[in-house]
Amino acid sequence: MGELKVHRVRFFDYLPSGVRAMAASPRGERLAVAREDGALELFNFSDHYFQEKVRQPAEGPGHGGLCWVGQRLFGAGLNGEITEYDLDLLRPRFSTSAYGGPVWAISSSPQKPRWRAGCEDGTVKMFEILDEGLRFQRNLDRQKGRVLSLSWHPGGGLIAAGMVDMIRIFDAHTGHATRRLLVERGAGALKSREVVVWSLVFLPDHTVVSGDSAGKVQFWDGHTGTLIRSHLVSKWDVLALSATQDGCSLVAGTSEGTVVQFQFISSNVDQDNKDWVRTRTFKNHSHDVRALVHLEGAVVSGGVDTQLVVRPLLDKVEKNTRESACAGSPSPH
Repeated sequence: MGELKVHRVRFFDYLPSGVRAMAASPRGERLAVAREDGALELFNFSDHYFQEKVRQPAEGPGHGGLCWVGQRLFGAGLNGEITEYDLDLLRPRFSTSAYGGPVWAISSSPQKPRWRAGCEDGTVKMFEILDEGLRFQRNLDRQKGRVLSLSWHPGGGLIAAGMVDMIRIFDAHTGHATRRLLVERGAGALKSREVVVWSLVFLPDHTVVSGDSAGKVQFWDGHTGTLIRSHLVSKWDVLALSATQDGCSLVAGTSEGTVVQFQFISSNVDQDNKDWVRTRTFKNHSHDVRALVHLEGAVVSGGVDTQLVVRPLLDKVEKNTRESACAGSPSPH
């Protein structure tokens, strides 16, 4: 008999991890993804969604929030630490304490090098971004409950903070709360039931959009604090929101695995009268959608099912199934 070549295959026990947070760079060419096991991934969206770098899981809890400031990437989580990453090596460049316990939400100023964190102790903390790290500046007015979501108005003057049963709007210059928005519990809900505001988006026209644990996406007037429109999109939680830069399109991710798109459009009768209309619903996930990024031509979503899905928003796409979406494999290269 002739010689035989033996190909030896080694198997390893790999358990994929869900997506916890995502953030796109200001120009939308790079995407940072944080997973539940502490891993951090960097994708290049200008080159067919290529995965540039991967940081292996680290000890301790992963990042619950990611944020870009120019071309600098920051992350924060329940360990109470704020970390900036070296993008060349994708490893921590520096870390500092948030001085308020676990960090539930982060947001950066679109105008100045400022950075804010919503903490367990009910404070929103402001940091100044320096060349070699962050410097703590001050706290906004302390609230009774933890701050679970944050969004900075594109003009830089106002900040919306989501908590249990309410939304607070702060003046970024004085640090004082100017508006209190009470979130509805929904029809037939018990009075003792708490409503958690999981996500917020502050639009350029001063509209505040909230997603909560009662399954509602609500639109508020940021000037007066009044409710403009309320959409019940799920029987369960709305966990993530994301909008385009012009504020005319918004997507919401639910714990049912759906992604719902809203658009600010006019009716066929009156072209001048525009309103937020629910236009599309995508079902590309089997479990909770915990992170969303709304780009100009696509929606990127991730969640508990470990899949990172890029859904193109083209008029020619008629199917709302996985056939018209690009799902990235959670397995490592």
